[in-house]
Amino acid sequence: MLQVKCRPKEVFELSKKEERKTRSRKTPSKKKNVKLPARKKAPAPSERGVSKEAARKAVKVLRKSEKPEPVVRGHFSLPKLRPGKGFSPSELKKSGLDLLKARQLRLPIDYRRGSDHSENIKRLRDWLGKNG
Repeated sequence: MLQVKCRPKEVFELSKKEERKTRSRKTPSKKKNVKLPARKKAPAPSERGVSKEAARKAVKVLRKSEKPEPVVRGHFSLPKLRPGKGFSPSELKKSGLDLLKARQLRLPIDYRRGSDHSENIKRLRDWLGKNG
């Protein structure tokens, strides 16, 4: 038997069933059938002013052409330019590309880099000017 003190002078004795009830913890009830808000659909290419086929052809042409290669600078002890892993997001934005478009064009993107080199921006703009 478990003794429970409620007030200084009173002592109650609980049966085994009541003792189990006091010891067990109930988990909070889960809400069922919760409706999530509907996702907004992206506008169709025709609404954006470009036909679907024209947009696909433009992307295919850019994919097949030679892609620009990113360049990065080494550490302070090695200030030379060397080939990089990908273009930084800030370089893509400054050259007029968003990340989704860059992925569609299969350009290498290096998310770890925060710097933006003028050489890379110039290469991207030249490449887009020639092909786009």
